[in-house]
Amino acid sequence: MAAFNSTAEAKRAAMAHTLFNVVGAAILIPLFLPVVIPLAKAAFPSYASNIPAPMAAVHTFFNVATTLVFLPFVGRFARLVERIVPAKSKETPKLTVLDPRINRSPAIALDQVSREISFMASSDADLLDRIRKILAGDGDDADEAHIVKREDILDKVQREISAFIGTVMTGRLSSLESERARSLLRLADEFESISDVAPAILKTVRRMRDNNLEMSGYSKSAILSVHDRVAAFAGSVSTALKAEGSSILTADFSPITAESSAIRQFIRETRQRQLSRLGGGGDGAPMRVLIELDILSAYEHIRACYENVAETLAGGKKRETAAGR
Repeated sequence: MAAFNSTAEAKRAAMAHTLFNVVGAAILIPLFLPVVIPLAKAAFPSYASNIPAPMAAVHTFFNVATTLVFLPFVGRFARLVERIVPAKSKETPKLTVLDPRINRSPAIALDQVSREISFMASSDADLLDRIRKILAGDGDDADEAHIVKREDILDKVQREISAFIGTVMTGRLSSLESERARSLLRLADEFESISDVAPAILKTVRRMRDNNLEMSGYSKSAILSVHDRVAAFAGSVSTALKAEGSSILTADFSPITAESSAIRQFIRETRQRQLSRLGGGGDGAPMRVLIELDILSAYEHIRACYENVAETLAGGKKRETAAGR
């Protein structure tokens, strides 16, 4: 019953569980009186004064025996379940654990969304780590494939979150729940935007590689310095997301603003230094410098997205404080 209106995979799991119990019971019922009960009485002679122990033993015996019966036929059993519950031709597998059946409880539904947002934040942190490896020359094909695949996953997760929140907001929500839903929607959008930047930087690096260009030691050091400052800022914001009581998201938003502004200025100065090398020949070749400027622009976009995330979190805390008053 719990699998009604769910995906084909969920219905198959429910069907397999049901068949397992029904078939197991049908096999063991004929053996219950002549075999199972005598064995239970022999193993627990004082069962009349301690009924839970033999009951637990019989239940365990049932599950173990049924499992041993099914093990040799797992493949055939799976095909039978797939035949009974065919996949819908237009059904696409979900990437989130968001359950549309709980939208009648907005608080629980939004908590589910919050966990998916945390997944997106962790995934973006992983993407930043892999991009740094590639920029430093330590990345490999597996890192590049992971970046492309994870960006596609986060894009789909963001769409599922948007659709889910849209469904939740059609119900009756308090003003605080409505504000939280909108904040989560914005967070999902910001983290998805961050994930878009990683493959964009990868494409830029590949473009440099295809043109037989290589960053100079100075340029690599400058870009990695930008990366590290942006990644540290991202880490602080992501930590605040996981720990809602973080001290950096108090009513005073100025520390976050100050750090973000400092990073923006640092990126701007790095861009100016790179621009000053244009036309100088050697490592100042126009193609190389323009590609490096594209990478710096990508980090500026990441910084702005994390500032938006922090601003959204701080706004949420202010609303909760006001509601508490």
